[in-house]
Amino acid sequence: MRWLALVCFVLLQIVSAPALAITVEKPLPQAAMESRAQALFSQMRCVVCEGQSLSDSDARHALDMRATIRHMVMDQKTDQEIIVFFIARYGNEVLMHPPSNLAVLPLWLAPALLLMAGCYLMYRSREKK
Repeated sequence: MRWLALVCFVLLQIVSAPALAITVEKPLPQAAMESRAQALFSQMRCVVCEGQSLSDSDARHALDMRATIRHMVMDQKTDQEIIVFFIARYGNEVLMHPPSNLAVLPLWLAPALLLMAGCYLMYRSREKK
């Protein structure tokens, strides 16, 4: 019976070993290029985690995005070209600070307008009594 427990333990260790693997990313050879890539990592959001920048995320997709950014930096792409590439692929949500547009203005104004309407209705209902 002990040998069965030992076999199960060894099999579980083998199966769970990839989960413990640490991914080591290869930095760019030039320090200036790597610092550019790191700056871009902090400007972009992980599309899987959505709350973390690429530099903070451990998601597999974030790893792929960082590798793509490093490759584009090596290909002498400008920061703006890299950002436009990711915006075209994932939309403005890929940016940590997406540009504001007028389409979302009603979403920001609605709570204040509803509060003012509620206050007005309360005032009017007291006036009638």
